[in-house]
Amino acid sequence: MLILRGCGDVFMQKLTIVIPTHNRYAMLLRVLRYIDEVKSDIPVIILDSSSDKPGIFQNTLEALIQKYGIVWLRYESTISPIQKIKEGLEGVTTPYAVLWADDDFLIPASLIHEVEFLEEHPEFNVVHGEAGIFNVIVRNERNEIRGVSLYPQHSITNETAVQRLINHMQHYTTTFYSIHRTEHLRRHFVLCVEHKFGWQWAEIFLSCLAVIDGKTQKISYLHMFREVHAGSDSWNANDGKRDFFDWIVGPDLNAQYREFREVLAAAIVRLDKISIEEARSIVKWAFWGYLSKGLYKKYRQHYTEESTTTPIRIKKIIKNIPGIVRIWHGIQFLLFPVHTIALPVLLNPRSPYYKDFMPIYHLITTSK
Repeated sequence: MLILRGCGDVFMQKLTIVIPTHNRYAMLLRVLRYIDEVKSDIPVIILDSSSDKPGIFQNTLEALIQKYGIVWLRYESTISPIQKIKEGLEGVTTPYAVLWADDDFLIPASLIHEVEFLEEHPEFNVVHGEAGIFNVIVRNERNEIRGVSLYPQHSITNETAVQRLINHMQHYTTTFYSIHRTEHLRRHFVLCVEHKFGWQWAEIFLSCLAVIDGKTQKISYLHMFREVHAGSDSWNANDGKRDFFDWIVGPDLNAQYREFREVLAAAIVRLDKISIEEARSIVKWAFWGYLSKGLYKKYRQHYTEESTTTPIRIKKIIKNIPGIVRIWHGIQFLLFPVHTIALPVLLNPRSPYYKDFMPIYHLITTSK
């Protein structure tokens, strides 16, 4: 068991974890049990806009919340998730903050190293580490982790805001769940609310503004594992996510893009001292590249990879061969480097991420 005590205490008190949640008390309880498993003392604020009642989870939730001094804030179920986070950040008093989705796992031991990095490098505003994704299936009434793979994160260390924005949009990954300097994150969410950005626009806007304002660093520690699954999420129905294509052809794209462009262009002008016309053209260039890559990726997912039924049938046949999964896991460990984000590698004590991954693995696979 990984216990967070000792020299990291001073850095724990410089960071606040903010967990938005909506009608998913089972997921929220899983997060709190994980925090209890690793004995994290990093301050936590829960932003809860659920319309449901905790029900059977009430007593355990309250016990863990009391044990760790967690702040549990309740909101109207109709509040926008962006507005909710904006209001929640107003109560953060630490210099750094990180958003934690209620179905994901951040690694508290790594968060301490990331805070230490920001303390020593004032020119950086955002930090994260290695990350992975996974899904959970139920087999013989037990949970199994499947589909473990890399969730890409990048360092963006260019010297100018223009270079950082272009670099970011050419290799786009969200910084939504990275550690941020609180004053920047709070200001960025205020702008999101002022310009009425919903989920899609908020995610990309916050990431772009973060890299414009300063450098981003990926360190070598394991930062996060994200669960990929169907169904409701930690947001709410009033500001839900849409398909990428539907978002682009939606009626509000033109007006929202103009808001997006003007705010980012103004930030570039402030930092790089170029004309507003030049800054607008840079934002157009960066956003155009983001759209072209995004559309191509989503097209392949919808009409190429997911529509090819023969490989899927072959995979199903292979999975039914006795012992094949165990054999494949063994081969994977031999084929891939020890830093690879793959389940057989992570389950081997030689992996540098083994100690951080095992509490997640045990929590999921021992739950019914």
